[in-house]
Amino acid sequence: NGDLELFNILGLKPMKAYKKGDKPKIKASYKEKPQSKEKIKWSRPGHKIDRNEKAKQKGKKKKIELKVKTMAKNKLKFENADNSKIEFKISEEANCKSFK
Repeated sequence: NGDLELFNILGLKPMKAYKKGDKPKIKASYKEKPQSKEKIKWSRPGHKIDRNEKAKQKGKKKKIELKVKTMAKNKLKFENADNSKIEFKISEEANCKSFK
C-alpha cells in the first residue's frame, strides 16, 4: 500500500482505532428529534441578489424568444389571439441596460 510506504519514509507508525482510549459516547440529546414532524425550510425572504435577479430575467427573456422562434419556424397559426399573447415584464429592480 502506498500509504504505508509513505508512513515508513516519514517514520510514522499507524495505530489501530481507539487504541489510546474508548470510543466516544454519543450524547442522548443528539438522538432526540424535534416534536414537530415538519421540515424547517431555511429562507431569507427579503434577501435578493441583483446579479441573480438580472440573470433570471435574462433567462426568461431567452426562453420566450426561443418559444417565439420555434412557433415561427413551425408556422403555427394563431386562430385564437387571446391564447397566443406573450407578456414579458422586467421588474423595476432589475435595471439592466441590455434589456432596454
